[in-house]
This record gives sequence, structure tokens and C-alpha cells, in this order.
Amino acid sequence: RFWQDILSQRSSLHPDSLRRSAEIYGLSFAPDDRFILVLLGMEQWKEDLSARDEAIMEYALRNLAGELILEEREGAVIQNHAGLNLAIVYERRGGGSVGGSLERNCRRFLNECERLLQCSLSIYISAPVLLPDVLRAYADVTEREQRNVGRSRQVFPAEDPRRDKQPEKRPAAAPVGLFAEWATLLELGEREELERRVKQWFLSCEADGWTKEAYRPFVY
Repeated sequence: RFWQDILSQRSSLHPDSLRRSAEIYGLSFAPDDRFILVLLGMEQWKEDLSARDEAIMEYALRNLAGELILEEREGAVIQNHAGLNLAIVYERRGGGSVGGSLERNCRRFLNECERLLQCSLSIYISAPVLLPDVLRAYADVTEREQRNVGRSRQVFPAEDPRRDKQPEKRPAAAPVGLFAEWATLLELGEREELERRVKQWFLSCEADGWTKEAYRPFVY
């Protein structure tokens, strides 16, 4: 529930608020702990499934992700309010990087999903981020999934932050996964809460990443 609240912007990203929220759920994080978001981007079930059967299979998929992606690492596997399945891997202070082994585990998970669950998916891995930057990592992996139209059954690792080349600037993606939640708030007349969540999402994005093209999804 802690991670679901953060990703749906129900929790403030202020460090003190995050610390208090974590304590409520029995979690303890150091200020320099880092977190890797792994988006399990479902592409296709090989058989036609009813809504009930699909929910059961996605539950099995999350259990398998806990076994193979997290393995014995600290972390969580969740389905957020937008219906996306994610693994969140903790990189504790002094524990070393998990990047290389995490990517191998994701490839194994991808193969086992095809064999055991009869489904195909692609996996998108974020760079390690501090807790207040988790929403930015979430925007990164969901935007990369939206842009991917030609490559399936792949593991997409995070870009290497040590590379010398400056990354190409792209407009920030509209938070498509959050639109349904915002629409529900609007229908319920919760305008103040809606405004708070929209503002919080904008603040989580770099200001210079926005262009006319980036605003189009909010208008149409």
C-alpha cells in the first residue's frame, strides 16, 4: 500500500512525509537508499482469458516476479491503481549495485513467463533513484513502454548514467496511466484533490522537458 500511495500521488513526496508514511507500514529507509522500478509490460496472453482468469494469471505473474526478479533481495511486487505490474528493488546503503544480476533475473523471468504462464511481455528497468524521485523513475519506465512499438519480448535496462554522451532531450510523457484516476476524482467532484495530484506530478518532472508537443495529450 505504501508504494501504491506514492505512485498514485496519494502521498506527499516531501522526505519527512515519506518517512512517516513508511513507518506507518512498518518500513524503514535510510536517506541514501536507492530504488529501482521494474515495469512488467504485458504484451499478450497466448490464450483468450476471461477478466477473472486474467486477474488470476496476473496474480501468478507477480508471485513469479517475487521469486525470480527479487530473488532474495529486499523489495516489493505490486499492481498499482492504473493496473500496471511493477517490481520495486531496494538498493540499501553499502549493499552494492544490483544492476547486472537484476537484468539477468529479468531475462530469466521473461522466459519463465512464456513457459509457465503462456504470455509475452517486455521489461523496463529504471536507474536507481532516491525515494523522493520514485515518481520520476515511474514516468521514465511508463514513457519508454509507450514509445516502444516495434520490439517485443525484450528486457530494456536503464541507460548508463556514466556515459559521456549527453542524452537526447525528449518531451516528458503525459501520465497516461494516471488519467483514469484523475477522471474519477473529477467525476466525484474532488477538485482540490485532483489539483493537488496534477501539481505534484508536474513538480516531479523537469521543467525544461516540456514543449508544445508534450502538452497535446492534456488537451485532446
